[in-house]
This record gives sequence, structure tokens and C-alpha cells, in this order.
Amino acid sequence: GLANPASSSVASETGYFADAAALLSRHTSRVFAPDPLPVARGENLLQRVFPTSWWPGTEVSVAAWNVNGLKPGLYRWCDGKLISLGAAPDRELATANCAGQTAAASGALAIWLSVLTDSGRPERYLLDLVDLGRVGQRVCMAATEIGIAAFLSPAVYDRPTCSMLGIEQADQRLTYVFGLGVEASNLPT
Repeated sequence: GLANPASSSVASETGYFADAAALLSRHTSRVFAPDPLPVARGENLLQRVFPTSWWPGTEVSVAAWNVNGLKPGLYRWCDGKLISLGAAPDRELATANCAGQTAAASGALAIWLSVLTDSGRPERYLLDLVDLGRVGQRVCMAATEIGIAAFLSPAVYDRPTCSMLGIEQADQRLTYVFGLGVEASNLPT
């Protein structure tokens, strides 16, 4: 028989969104307007989806390229705050590190969610990948509810991405990327 896979690391909850309509209207975006995103919206999203203690071994990194009220740079979300790590990653490098998907690095900011996994235990690795997808849906629903366009992808080259973000243990990590910003279709015509 199959070995019992480890249990999910992501608790089932719905506290990250208030209106079920967000579930029905969520979608991903591949094109963002050049408009800046207010820092309060970005922090609201991070607070909703990534509470202060929620998934051990997880790093939440943020590249702020065009965020009103936040200096462009690379940040780590720790204990409910953005901690500055230095200069923002180059958008072209960020794109290259996610299989050339330009939407990941063309918004006002990007978030990388990187979790430690056990690649020697296929059931753990698969469950962690599914859990990242669950969190990805949370990001999309919360973003929709607060008026942020979102793109998500698991197509991330873990080793170069972790190097770009200053994250250790790249060979033991799974990473998702989220591009966030103002949706291009919301521009006045």
C-alpha cells in the first residue's frame, strides 16, 4: 500500500477574505498597468494571507518596483512587517528565473513564497507543492477582494531564484512567484 503522506502544513481557513464574491470573480492577470500600487494595499494582502506564524520553514520575499510609500527594493515579510534586504531584483533576472514568464515581474511588485521540503520523501514534496497552490489561491482571492491584479506560477527555477533573493537551502525548497499590480484593463479608455 501507499505510505500515509504527511498532513498539510496549511490550515484550512477563510479569514484571508471577507466576501465570498471574491471566490467567483478571482482570475489571474498577465498584463499590468504601469500605475503604482499603494503600499497599504500590498501590506493588507500580506497581512491577510501570511499571518505572523503560519508555516515553519517558509520565506516570503517581496520585490517592490513601483509601490507608493515604499522605497524600491527587496524585502522579507517577517512577523507582520516588511524588512528591507537591499536593492530590488532586476526585472529581467526575475523573469528569467521563472521560465521567462514576464507577468511575474511586470507588475508593481512580486512576491516569492519559498518553503522547505523533503525531496527524499515524494509524498511530502507533492503535498508541499499542493499546499503552495492552496496558498496561491488565497493570494488570488485576497488580491481580488482588495482590487489588486495577480499572476501566479510554480514555474520557478529554485536555485537561481533563492540566490537572487538571498535564501539558503535552495536545493531543499519549492517556490511560487506572484506578480501583483494594477490590472491593465482597468485603465480609462
